Amino acid sequence: MASGRLNQDVMEVAKSVQVLSSDMEIARQLGTETASQFARRAYVRSVFAAAEGSLNAMAGTIVRAAERNEVEVSTAEESILREQAYGLSAQGVAKTRPSFAPLVAKVRFVPSLFARLFGASFKAGCSGPGWRAFKQAVAIRHQITHPKHTSSLTITDAEIQAVDGGKLWFAATIDAMLASLI
Repeated sequence: MASGRLNQDVMEVAKSVQVLSSDMEIARQLGTETASQFARRAYVRSVFAAAEGSLNAMAGTIVRAAERNEVEVSTAEESILREQAYGLSAQGVAKTRPSFAPLVAKVRFVPSLFARLFGASFKAGCSGPGWRAFKQAVAIRHQITHPKHTSSLTITDAEIQAVDGGKLWFAATIDAMLASLI
């Protein structure tokens, strides 16, 4: 049985997902109406803001639940959820540094731990055309956020279709995870 605080945390995740999804749909509509490269890039960025924002909101919920002893996570899992790694300085002092898991790994990791909050088991389906589209969409996002050439900033119709497919795979994965909780 979920605690009142866990329920509040989950509602906060839902609100964040709703805002980010709305942004994504508005960006998609703008891209459809104008077909401008700006709108296409904004759409791609919004898809990944929604995906990463959703995963980060879930990760925060898991960490807070672990702090309340509502779910058990390993030290390594907590470190990944907090996006932290540890090391030593040259002076022998323990240091915390940021450590960001690749999105294609994080999308497998976070939903399975989120399901664990509710005593459920979940494994993302990482095969098939949706998964391939998601990985291609990640590459397209990297192409526009770390361009090597000006041409990297141009997003083709085929690339928009791949981003659409990746977005649908991500949404279906989260829906499947939520269905596993019932």
